[in-house]
Amino acid sequence: MEKGLYTGMLPGYTLRAMTDIGYSHAMAAFNAVALSLSTSGNLGEAMIFDDHSGLTLIYDQGGALGDYTAKFRPWEGGIVLDAVLKYLVGFSPDAPHAMFGIRPHLPNGWPFARYKGLRMGDARFDLDLQRTETGVAVRLTSHANHPVKVVIQWDCQQSCGDMTVDGESVVERTGHGLDVAFMVSRAIDLQPGAGLDLVVVRGR
Repeated sequence: MEKGLYTGMLPGYTLRAMTDIGYSHAMAAFNAVALSLSTSGNLGEAMIFDDHSGLTLIYDQGGALGDYTAKFRPWEGGIVLDAVLKYLVGFSPDAPHAMFGIRPHLPNGWPFARYKGLRMGDARFDLDLQRTETGVAVRLTSHANHPVKVVIQWDCQQSCGDMTVDGESVVERTGHGLDVAFMVSRAIDLQPGAGLDLVVVRGR
């Protein structure tokens, strides 16, 4: 070991922080998560930076002490899973107000992504993203039995284009994160059992 150690929580915390502040290196942090995962998706309490393998200093076969540092840590795994889902989907439910937000990403040139059964209270929603020649087509499908409102944030890198529903712009405001521009829609009505088609147009 020459380069040092890091905790298994670090990949998740780094990705979540970069996503939240709108940092252009968030995709690199997303890709780096895989380096720290075992073949079964586990993370250790301590990781060796040289090759991203786990470090266990003590192992008690009898189980009284256990292993130190821990070889398998559900805590770290949960932090990483939460960060990955926040980066890919950005689902932020607010069930008491029948409203949710999404801030999805299509990393590494992914042509599409599909997420089924996003949960808010007893309601479920599906999200489909499809890359197009001019941007991304977003479809939200409600399986709820009541109307909800949706707010969509889209990170645009250098410049933003537009977000439209039925050809009408729904952008309420634009802004900048650390070094990423973004646009945010107004609250859009999504009716029970219905779908919402939104088109994201790339900026120049």
